[in-house]
Amino acid sequence: MADMMAKGRSSRGKPRPSEQGENHYVRRRGISMSGESHPAHKLTLQQVEQIRREYSPWGRNGKSGAQLAREFGVHVTTVQKVGNGKLWK
Repeated sequence: MADMMAKGRSSRGKPRPSEQGENHYVRRRGISMSGESHPAHKLTLQQVEQIRREYSPWGRNGKSGAQLAREFGVHVTTVQKVGNGKLWK
């Protein structure tokens, strides 16, 4: 028991869930944050709309995923998923 306490494996002194902030509440209840409300978002709604307008797989009728990824500073997969409607629904 003393070893557990010494190594910080006890719940004593740790904040309660109500004191851990909004993200803890969201994780515990299975509610997902999306879009600009997510604290780790990389794109704004305006950027997503622009990607959807300009994205064309393989760059046939617009810009390719790689071109847009470089322009917005995100990974190619992110652009592809946004362009195909799998992210930012």
